Amino acid sequence: MKVVVRPSFSLPLVAIVLIGGFTACDAPTPIEPVVSPAVTALATPSSASASLSASAAFSAGPQALAFQTYDGSGEVVHPDVVRFTERWNGYQWWSTLTPYARSSTLLENPSVFASHNGDSWEVPPSVTNPLVRTTRGYLSDPDLVFEPHTRALWMYYREVENARGSNGKTTHVADNVWLMTSEDGMRWSVPTRVAADSGRYVVSPSVVHTADDDWRMYQVDAGTGGCSTKSSRVTVRRSTDGVTWSSRKASGLGQPGYVPWHLDVQYVESRGEYWALTAAYKSGRGCMTSSLFLATSRDGLTWTTYPSPVLAPGEFAPFSAAVYRSTFAVTSPDSVTIWYSGARVATPKRGKTPAVFAWSAAISPMRVDSLFARVRSKTRTQLGNAALAGLDGSFSKSAP
Repeated sequence: MKVVVRPSFSLPLVAIVLIGGFTACDAPTPIEPVVSPAVTALATPSSASASLSASAAFSAGPQALAFQTYDGSGEVVHPDVVRFTERWNGYQWWSTLTPYARSSTLLENPSVFASHNGDSWEVPPSVTNPLVRTTRGYLSDPDLVFEPHTRALWMYYREVENARGSNGKTTHVADNVWLMTSEDGMRWSVPTRVAADSGRYVVSPSVVHTADDDWRMYQVDAGTGGCSTKSSRVTVRRSTDGVTWSSRKASGLGQPGYVPWHLDVQYVESRGEYWALTAAYKSGRGCMTSSLFLATSRDGLTWTTYPSPVLAPGEFAPFSAAVYRSTFAVTSPDSVTIWYSGARVATPKRGKTPAVFAWSAAISPMRVDSLFARVRSKTRTQLGNAALAGLDGSFSKSAP
């Protein structure tokens, strides 16, 4: 779970055994970082930066973030963040995301960044991004969890497995979920496949660990329609160890009048409830017009939804087309920080030539009561409809 954790002294690094019945040829190709000694830092946490002040009002709006991506573009999507109360291997904040320049799936490979304050991010020493690639399709949707017993970061991510027919056309075969682990954030294990769905787009795995034997993986089942599906359902798998997972079942999570596409689910220990940030779009529009919604639950199965989005297209200029997969950290009982990703139209659609999108990330610290006032407001209208004029909202099935 991505709650605040308090690290203890580091243990020596040990060999990580590949779990499961898949051989190396089954796995995406890992990019091995250069090995360096583990960093142990147990000093008091650095003082919070002004940008993460609990008193910051949402009215200040999201602030753009910069990432030095391995492809040099700085265009990113799918952020996920883990916050520590004290530094873990040199940093208090760790993040995974994927580059996505010009919406290229070839670049969409999980990468790792770290920060001392949550808004200035760097590639940790001895890390070479991306951590992993595949030759069978493309990767997306990384999700980061701290596992306290192994004192390791666990990164789950999605692989879209494709096949090329004799006619040269690519067809979708399966969506797989893989797991990599690291005891220092710098050296990562060989990927292990932990879930697979044949013939369906099952996207955006979000893993929640609330107790020793209670693991949940939320995913969006978009059927065969992918990014253009007219309906989807959020499902959940259960596990006792985070490696061996049950079949998917209904989760009860949704957003009335919208099609869920990507999500981040966390258990907020200070409030005794689950929170979900869901990127969802109006049926018939497609995932490149999504807004970001909040839902809450006491048990992770019965959800309360709210009528207004946390953020809609057009409310922040770099996200004039879509507000996409985002993440959050409840930094105190009264404050929360949200890291967004989204897109604007860089080159409009012309005839049969699709629009080109520019992708980026942003941060918003705010008070919890301000967040709930925002999403409960029935009078707050969604902006961005004008920005979407002339854009059909569709995208290929293989959207990020």
